[in-house]
Amino acid sequence: PYWDEDACVDCTKCIDLCPTGSIRVDDGRYSITEATCINCSVCTTLCPTHAWKARATGIRVFVGGTMGKKPRLATVIEDRLDTPAEALDLVRKVLAVYRAEGRAKERLGHMMDRIGIDEFRRRIAEQG
Repeated sequence: PYWDEDACVDCTKCIDLCPTGSIRVDDGRYSITEATCINCSVCTTLCPTHAWKARATGIRVFVGGTMGKKPRLATVIEDRLDTPAEALDLVRKVLAVYRAEGRAKERLGHMMDRIGIDEFRRRIAEQG
């Protein structure tokens, strides 16, 4: 996201709502810390004056997140796909790899960790 100074009314809602605390204001200028921003669209969606705008749009596909005894954050497999059809095709490929490689009762994320993320991505690419 990027900030449009002319549209901003300095309500600080974006700072309060940002789930990662990535938005800062210094000397009346708002900025975003790209290293911590997760591109969740909270700022661009909830800003009452639309002062935060999307620099790029698309679909980001996360897979392998788990809860329970061995929690695991999901891994970004693809960033900025253009259409829902592309995302669905990718999810089908992920599931095909999981069906072929997963062990009984093994969660997707744990299978990804076992074979390695790079190998997992390679096997997805092989799905055609």
